[in-house]
Amino acid sequence: MAADTLCALTELPATMCAHCTGKVGPEEEMARHRRRLLATGRWFTARYPGQCQRCGEPYEAGAAIQCARTSHGGYDIPPNERVPLVVNFVVANRARTSAAAAVWMPRVRQALRVLGSDVPAHLLPVARLRLAKPNMSLVQLGAELGLSKNAARSRLRSLCDMAERRDAGTR
Repeated sequence: MAADTLCALTELPATMCAHCTGKVGPEEEMARHRRRLLATGRWFTARYPGQCQRCGEPYEAGAAIQCARTSHGGYDIPPNERVPLVVNFVVANRARTSAAAAVWMPRVRQALRVLGSDVPAHLLPVARLRLAKPNMSLVQLGAELGLSKNAARSRLRSLCDMAERRDAGTR
C-alpha cells in the first residue's frame, strides 16, 4: 500500500491503521489466545464461575480452563463438563439466590437502622428473617412466614422504600 492511501474504515493513513496492518487490540489478542488453547483439546470453556480443584484459583464463566491429568496419563474432563446439566442449574440458582440476598442484606440492615422502632409490624418478621438467614431464597423466606415469594419481596421492598423516603426527608 502506498503511504498516501487512506483506510476506508478508519480514514487513517494505511501505514498507521491497525486494521490495515493486521494489529489487534488486547481483547482480540486474548480471544485469539483462548481459541488457540481450546483447539488443543485439553482446554474447555467454563460454563459457570468456579474454583480450580488443583490450585484453588477462581475462574469466571467463559474462561478457558485446562482439564487435569489422570493417573493413567490421559485427561479428565473438568467438573463443569461431566456434571449433569440439572446439577449445574441447581448450583447456578443457588449462586443467584446468594447474590440477590447479598444485595438485600445491607439495604434491610440500613432500613431497620433508619426506621428504628417505627418499622410496621407486618414488615418486621420478613426483615428479621432475611438478616437471620441470608442464604434463603425468597420462596423459602416466604414459606417460613406463610407468604408467597412476591409477598416476601414486596414487603422487603416496602421496608427499604419507606426507609429511603424517610432518610431523604431528614437530609
